[in-house]
Amino acid sequence: MEQNQGPPIEEALELLIRTLDALRAERGEDSRVHGSRVKQTIKRQHPGFNERAYGFRTFSDLLLEAQKRGLLKLESDENAGGYFLHSDE
Repeated sequence: MEQNQGPPIEEALELLIRTLDALRAERGEDSRVHGSRVKQTIKRQHPGFNERAYGFRTFSDLLLEAQKRGLLKLESDENAGGYFLHSDE
């Protein structure tokens, strides 16, 4: 991960988790949510969002950081690529 000169990384992680929780509440607690769906939702609610501003090269890097911190679990999507997200509960 690059040195972050922008907003705090925790801000991006909080936005990620809030969005994931909202999507899971909307779709049912046990539903799998794809990472691309989470990013689309974040971009719709926060049009200026860009993971690079927080020091991440890609959105997947942000997801991997969230998993490393124990905020969620990732499941690889073998068909479409990317990840399904699960709350770490």
